[in-house]
Amino acid sequence: MYTLDSIITVVDAKAVKLALTVYCSEGVENEYVEQVCFADKILLNKIDLSDEAKLTKIEAELRKLNPTTTILRCQHSKISLISTPRVSPKELLNIGGFELKRVLDFDPEFLDEYAEHEHDSTVSSVLISF
Repeated sequence: MYTLDSIITVVDAKAVKLALTVYCSEGVENEYVEQVCFADKILLNKIDLSDEAKLTKIEAELRKLNPTTTILRCQHSKISLISTPRVSPKELLNIGGFELKRVLDFDPEFLDEYAEHEHDSTVSSVLISF
């Protein structure tokens, strides 16, 4: 049996503004917004390409979408040396971050297999199984 441990989303600090406002066809979810809303942790990547004021503004926008997530700043998706707050990579695995109640609060039809829900085919994700 498998358990969903957590949803970790990498957000590109340079491209996030455009990604969150991308137009989707009627009935198609903005996957960028969905991924931020569902994330247990967000890796705010490419922070070296933005100044502190922009990063603070980006974090505020992400918090509007998901006020309960942890946002970790990083470069090249490496969190251990420069993240704020400092964390070990161990804090990204086996953390038990996924909470179905939180997801249902955001999307009450999440478990309804008959609900209308169409994904943006230009966005993909990966699953790592051990």
